[in-house]
Amino acid sequence: RSATLHTMENLQATLEHLGLNWDQVVQLRAFVNQASELATAEATMLSIFKSGIAPPLVVAPCVSPSPVEIEMILEVEA
Repeated sequence: RSATLHTMENLQATLEHLGLNWDQVVQLRAFVNQASELATAEATMLSIFKSGIAPPLVVAPCVSPSPVEIEMILEVEA
């Protein structure tokens, strides 16, 4: 949970640095190194969206030295 929350906070900071917001995120992909933590990672990611509206989430197990890795796919105007 704490690793997922910390990663989401870092993604929020990245969005702010780019002058963007969560509305421009079209998908989040999380790769969790313990399959037993998949539901916790998903719930933690969803907790960031106060409006209750979140982009599609993909949460999958993987082998990684990190507890969680999260990719953010954005839609921005060129």
